[in-house]
Amino acid sequence: MKGISRVSKELDIETHLLRDWEKRNWLGEVIKDPEQNNQRVYDDEQIERIKFIWLIIQEQRKKGLKRTDIKEVEEKLTDKFGGMIEPLQSNMTVPPRSAEQIIELIQTQNSKIAHLESIILQQQAQIPSNLEEYNNIQKELEEAKKREEKQAETIDNMEQKIQESINLISEMKKEQKEKKKSFWHRIFGKE
Repeated sequence: MKGISRVSKELDIETHLLRDWEKRNWLGEVIKDPEQNNQRVYDDEQIERIKFIWLIIQEQRKKGLKRTDIKEVEEKLTDKFGGMIEPLQSNMTVPPRSAEQIIELIQTQNSKIAHLESIILQQQAQIPSNLEEYNNIQKELEEAKKREEKQAETIDNMEQKIQESINLISEMKKEQKEKKKSFWHRIFGKE
């Protein structure tokens, strides 16, 4: 496994390109190594893919293409490595290699769980405590919904009237244009 900075230096490829290829899922699942400051690391197959992608892009540049033909890259990747190119659902990390790291991860997880539990308790405390208060809130929501529906109906009516006015103005413009046209035809005797 090689880190992103090492691969970037060895192959003379900028790291932002490698991250972009990762987002397009051209490299498969990229893991982050906690022992290397959570730096992205690539296995041999991924390095082979990186070299292959870089070769395709260099060939495209020789042909005069200034922008990468993504479709061509994806087709050649599929031809060479098989499979479909699909977006990644989540980032994966390298599993811990020591008991201390496992304990640290569990403690962090427990801390997050405790924090979430406290948020849930706060939200439960904010829920109306009796049925009457709940019913009042529900009535207010229903009234607000009725007001909103009435406003929507009013807006629809206004839109309809505006459209009718626009149509009427358009017809008036057509009539005016026809009158001007017939006036000039009468004056100059043109048909």
